[in-house]
Parts: sequence; C-alpha cells; structure tokens
Amino acid sequence: MKKCLQIFALIFISAFVFPEFIPSGYCEIYKWVDENGISHYSDRPYSKEAEQLNQAEKSKKNNKAGNSEKNNFGPLLFKIEKDNLAPSHLFGTIHTEDERVLNLPSLVLDVFNSSSSFTMEIDMNIVNLLKMSSQLILPQGESLEGLLGADFFNQTALAMETLSISREVANRMKPWAVAMTLSMPKPKTGMFLDLLLYTRAIKKGIPVYGLESPEEQLDIFDTMSLDDQKFFLKATLDSLSKKKQVLDQFHALYLAGNMDELYTMSMATMELKNNTRLEKYIIKRLLTDRNILMTKRMQPRLKKGNAFIAVGTLHLPGRQGIISLLKKMGYKVERAR
Repeated sequence: MKKCLQIFALIFISAFVFPEFIPSGYCEIYKWVDENGISHYSDRPYSKEAEQLNQAEKSKKNNKAGNSEKNNFGPLLFKIEKDNLAPSHLFGTIHTEDERVLNLPSLVLDVFNSSSSFTMEIDMNIVNLLKMSSQLILPQGESLEGLLGADFFNQTALAMETLSISREVANRMKPWAVAMTLSMPKPKTGMFLDLLLYTRAIKKGIPVYGLESPEEQLDIFDTMSLDDQKFFLKATLDSLSKKKQVLDQFHALYLAGNMDELYTMSMATMELKNNTRLEKYIIKRLLTDRNILMTKRMQPRLKKGNAFIAVGTLHLPGRQGIISLLKKMGYKVERAR
C-alpha cells in the first residue's frame, strides 16, 4: 500500500509539473538577440551568435562574483488590486520538492498567513486525489505492452524501473501518464510546493478552493490520440539524458524570480520536432485554454478580497497569460514588494 502511494505521489507531482516541463523538449537551449534587441530562445542555434544556455552554471558563477542580488528579481508574488476590492495576491509556483523552493521567502509567508482564502489549480483533498489516480490507469483488459509492442514497452519499463516503478505497475498505466512520470526526478520526500501550501492552509484553517476539477485537467491528456501519446512517450524516452540539466536551469531561473526568461525558455523546450500540430495542441490546451478558465474562476475569490492564489508560473506571463487577462479586466497587477 505504501509503495502504491509513493508511485501515485510521483505521478501526481508530474501532473502538476507538466505545464512547466514538457518532457519531449529536453534539449540544448540556445539564446540570441536580433537586430531589434529582442531575445530569442530555441532548441536549435538559428544564429551564429546563438549562445548555449546552462542557467544553473551561470547562476553559480554570478553568485561567486557577488552578483546574486543584481540577478534576483524577488519571489514570483503579485499584488492584485481593483477599486472597492481588498487586495489579493497571485503566486507563481514551480511544482517541485526542491528544498530551496520549499524554503519560502518571508514576504510570501507573511502574505499567505494573513490571507482569507487559498486557491490552487486543483483542491488536493482525498476525493480529488483518488479521481486523478483512476484516470492514470488503462481500462480493464488493456496493457501498455499491448499498446506499445514488446520492444517499445521494454525500453519504457527499464526507464520506469529507475524510478522504482515495476514493470507490472507501468504496464497498467496510460502512455501519457508514463511520459509525465518519466519527466520527473525520483522523489525524495513527496512534499512539493503546491502540497506544502495546501497543508499549511489546512493547518491554519484557511478555506481552500480549486480552479479546476481533476477531470478537466487530465482530460487534456486523455483526449490525445494513441498515436500522439506514443509519439510523446518516445520523445520523452529519447531525451531523458538531458532531464537533469533542463530541470536545473528551470530551478535556477525560478529561484532568481526571473519569470520572463523562465517563460521564454520554457516555450523553447515545448518545441516538438516533426510534430508542430501536437506542439500547438499542447500549448493551447495546457496553457492558453486553462489560463482563460482559471482567470474566470478566480473572480469570486478576488471579489471577496484578501485571496492568495497559487498557480504554475507559466500560467502568469505572456499575452494570453493570467496577468495580462486580469489587466484586461481592469485589475492592477504588480510585483509585490
């Protein structure tokens, strides 16, 4: 039973992480600046001047050189204001169990502790957890090996075993669930940022609300065709050697509070070679559509005021991000200080 819960915890973290980390995008990341001074990111060096990024190493060098303060934008916490409404706050999360991330800044803790409500992507109560777990499993009578074929399944099973997930368990999972699971490092504690905030809210008696149902979030993957799921899984397997490097880069950017560079770099990792149709589908369903839905559903909390709303960081920036959508609705959204 304990082993099953550990496996589910890993998959559950992966489901939350997915909007940030598209596993098929693990790759070398290049940056260059065009003639108009605009920075571009991609997994291919389109310019001779393109610089290969390794943000984790750069952050270490900056810290040694005494530039950590210059390169730190502060936590991804935004104050939301509108006439006749008590201010609320929007917090960009990164769905990880990294201790540096879990050590929340005092500014975030102070705002969270004094909030009247806590809203997250999905209310993590036991009923919702069970609903999510059931959607990860293949229908009775189906197996992953039967869907993939022996060779493809053997490659997948070997990769899953590195996360201490047996062939028997992997054989019952849907291809997209396996791909998401493989996108994450082996868990150490199971306590990731969103769960930490949720447990703090429960302990403090702060009312908890969800912006989506488990069915809505996971339906994004369940509606993918089998061919798309297999393509996605194969791309994930092919890029596993780059996983740690890319995750380190994302963590470094997040800890520095560099939302814009985190966003543009993430968009580059979402490029799916030879499958632009699937790439567009993923971006639309995972980001654009959900941004609109979550912005709409957070309105009751914003109107009551003093709300603390936490969503994945990639939902915040961009022309169709939550911050832009809120501004279009007349809200003033600024970095909290």
